[in-house]
Amino acid sequence: MNIAWLIPCRYVEVHDNLGTIVGAGVDTFWLEQLPSAIQVMLAIRLVGLPEEFTPEVEYRTATRIKDPSGEIMSEVSGGARIGADSARPDYLVGVTMPIAVGFEVAEEGTYAIEFEFGEAWSSIPIRVVQGVP
Repeated sequence: MNIAWLIPCRYVEVHDNLGTIVGAGVDTFWLEQLPSAIQVMLAIRLVGLPEEFTPEVEYRTATRIKDPSGEIMSEVSGGARIGADSARPDYLVGVTMPIAVGFEVAEEGTYAIEFEFGEAWSSIPIRVVQGVP
């Protein structure tokens, strides 16, 4: 199982395993005052072998937020089972999913959103700037 992509965006929805993404690549938030809350949507594509996408296989999941100094601010973890079919069993299976992440920022700097699914892991930077763009 691999994370093919992890895209920060303003909005994402998935129907029939196809994602519609608005504001893809948003990575800087301009905030008039701090502390303040921000919300980021993530469009995620998991890719793996057909046998990895059966309801019998449970994966550990985690989403972590790290502050500019690298300390973990929050972590949400759990488990997930994904059943997905492949039109061709000799091809990799892909699953697209949306996740919303919200957190409080107290200072300017680069925060990190980490996403873990089974043994796969990915991280994206989110820059917070106080002021008006």
